[in-house]
Amino acid sequence: MLLVRSWPEHVPPAHPRIIDAVTRVILPRAFDYAPLAGLDDDVLHLDWDVAVSPEDLHTFAVAARRKAAQPLVGPCRVYPGSLHGTVARQMAGARWNVRSSNGAGAMADCQPGDPSADLWGFAMVYLPREALAGFVHSNPGRDMSDIGFAGWHTAHAGPARICWAVRPVHLNYPPPGQL
Repeated sequence: MLLVRSWPEHVPPAHPRIIDAVTRVILPRAFDYAPLAGLDDDVLHLDWDVAVSPEDLHTFAVAARRKAAQPLVGPCRVYPGSLHGTVARQMAGARWNVRSSNGAGAMADCQPGDPSADLWGFAMVYLPREALAGFVHSNPGRDMSDIGFAGWHTAHAGPARICWAVRPVHLNYPPPGQL
């Protein structure tokens, strides 16, 4: 299993980022994670603006290895006014980056304790090599967004597991102003 951090080719100048020793994978286009499939290994992925404690990273890796054939998501909050989310800007409050079908053809936010998600972000995620290769094989030439991959995976192999024991922090929230 490789630990990697995706990094945009062009980082927004005022956006917080994590500077650490984790191997960087440069994304040539925003939200196209296809380079992860070229690593030819299982991947424990962190976005360039996600902070995680060493203890949570270890807990997550152990949980990923337990069922190594299935993706695993470390849920994190998405806040109104986030860097990329037009959906997030319309939200009344913070939500998790994991969602599931509500059985009526619509998606609903997952809540702590829910075991799996049909759609998830790549902020902190474990992706098996076979799943990455399967997406690329099934979608030649198509960008691999996190939501595109999650939807494809749910349709072809089932939802991702959620690891509620970890709390990564996605730094894509607006500055809080005065506290």
